[in-house]
Amino acid sequence: QTIDGSFISGQQTSLEIRKGSKGGDDDVKRWRNNKNIKDNPQRRTRWDDVVTALTGGTVFFNHASLSFPSLAHICRLATLAFGLPTNVNIYVTPPLVETSIPPHTDRQDVLIMQTAGSKRWRVWGPPKQGKPGVDPFNRGKNGDTITERELQSGKLLINAVLRPGDVLYVPAGFPHATDTSTVVVNESNDSVKMESTDIFSETSLHLTLGLDAHVWGLTYLHLRQFVLSRSGKDPALRRGATFTVSEEASWDITRTIPVGFLAGKKADWDKTRNESCQNNDHFTPNATQMGSIENEYLEEFIDDLKKIIMRLEHHRWADEESKSKKEESTKDKDAVDSNNEMDYELVSSNAIQHKKAREPLPTHGQFLSVIEYILCQHLPSVLHAQEVMYSHVTDPRDDSMLLEMRKLSKKQNEIMQQFSAFGQERYEEDVQVEREEKNEVEEDFWHQFKTGGKS
Repeated sequence: QTIDGSFISGQQTSLEIRKGSKGGDDDVKRWRNNKNIKDNPQRRTRWDDVVTALTGGTVFFNHASLSFPSLAHICRLATLAFGLPTNVNIYVTPPLVETSIPPHTDRQDVLIMQTAGSKRWRVWGPPKQGKPGVDPFNRGKNGDTITERELQSGKLLINAVLRPGDVLYVPAGFPHATDTSTVVVNESNDSVKMESTDIFSETSLHLTLGLDAHVWGLTYLHLRQFVLSRSGKDPALRRGATFTVSEEASWDITRTIPVGFLAGKKADWDKTRNESCQNNDHFTPNATQMGSIENEYLEEFIDDLKKIIMRLEHHRWADEESKSKKEESTKDKDAVDSNNEMDYELVSSNAIQHKKAREPLPTHGQFLSVIEYILCQHLPSVLHAQEVMYSHVTDPRDDSMLLEMRKLSKKQNEIMQQFSAFGQERYEEDVQVEREEKNEVEEDFWHQFKTGGKS
């Protein structure tokens, strides 16, 4: 009833997806060849469009929460509960489809809510990273295939059939695949093909509620990029034969930052943000809004970020805790350069002392300025924009609502443009220091020029 006569537009999975992972050109085409369920995307949708598309496999509605008022309400409640931006997609699959979606990964943490029919889910642990040019949160797409060996390396964690009322959590980066033709016969992850329609007798429908931390830049990885870039340090990872990045550290850096419900016992989230951010205007361009930096939550946040950055490139950064002890214990003045800008670690090998230069981490103020921006400007702006957008989802048959969604989507794009611009700016105090140093050099030059080099 909601779809018939509306502007809601869905897509049908491609033939290549329904064939499963075959390799070669099929893997390149399978996601690109998904097609609109309507011959003319501009016309209103008929229920018959959905019924016809289902004869060819799965039909899905991305960003359905921007079209269905009930789903928009779910997102508003979920955002209130989690303190993170959310989105809902719909997936509809007829019975006895051997491959609804092949193994792939997504960049959202998702909650799968089965509302009708049944669907079999397999979820694996993350495959080992290291495949060149591959995004671990976008595996199995754009020509990439997750091989059986990679799936086995991550181990099969879940092999189960979801029925109405069941909920499944799948973390970002965990490969998963679905079908409506295989029933699990015991708890040892063994499965058997079943031609009977006893289990899959009805069309499957499930909602996917996504927590969009990665999409909106709310991860330690994004904060690392900003802190290093804004402090004039190269954010590119140092890899090579000598230095390697551990698997654990690679995943650790992609975790969602401790905001919303993830703040846990560290903070009463709403109270902390209100006390720390002196100005809660959602679109204020000034990012320096943080109150007292003595807040325990903020200090733990900064400390966690520093530790995660150091674990990711342990060979690159000076150990802040041991630095002062090294300087006190060593008699060798060459161990620390005259400008105190680099820390040197003495490594003994065959009685020969080698010096390995390590960089100091960005300053406390540089870390704080990024966290200020995220907590006091970026996240409130995102949540506010989503609240406004979802509150305007009323009647998908009303073309004025469609125009309003486009306008509000533009506002969300502007937020991400501001986010990117902030990450490319230099830290304000660093710029001020550079200006002062430049002025001193210029003043010294003109003094030397006027006096002929005499003091």
